[in-house]
Amino acid sequence: MGITLTGRTLFELPIYRLSKASYNRESLDGNWKYNDIIGYLQFYKWADDIRCAYYKGYDKKAIRNGKRLFYKVDDTLYKIMVKKSYSNEKLKINVKEIVDFCIKLKQFKTRFIDTSTFNVIVDCIDWKQYLFNSKL
Repeated sequence: MGITLTGRTLFELPIYRLSKASYNRESLDGNWKYNDIIGYLQFYKWADDIRCAYYKGYDKKAIRNGKRLFYKVDDTLYKIMVKKSYSNEKLKINVKEIVDFCIKLKQFKTRFIDTSTFNVIVDCIDWKQYLFNSKL
């Protein structure tokens, strides 16, 4: 993570072909986590916006060797304006809003977007400091 051509990366959410429960029902080999990622959502700050970019795997069949390449499908699935004058609570609500909007998009209806880590840490982050401190 860090500065990219699209802005400063804040966090990423993996998109799986199946949920963990479905993966285990299929009795597939190996550990579910990181095994069946078909894409990811990258949330980044660009100027006064938080934006979400969608990356998808090049190949149609999931490769389980960890060498999957991804390409950018859409660099702005959704964007939301944030201002330095916003309170930390308002910024946190905005971040949750963009995540909720993106994971509910029709193109991800049959996919599983893992928000478990995000849900644990979202309330612990000082969003004002994270978004507007240029040293981070």
